[in-house]
Amino acid sequence: MILKIDGSSEPEKELEKVIEGQAFCQFTDEILDVVSPQG
Repeated sequence: MILKIDGSSEPEKELEKVIEGQAFCQFTDEILDVVSPQG
């Protein structure tokens, strides 16, 4: 995901597409669980 954005000729547009997808939500949820576990 990050490599796709980084390698894009239009990274802003690619980022917008990624943010809209469900994979991004899962990715951010995983990161938040690692950084701030709720348990």
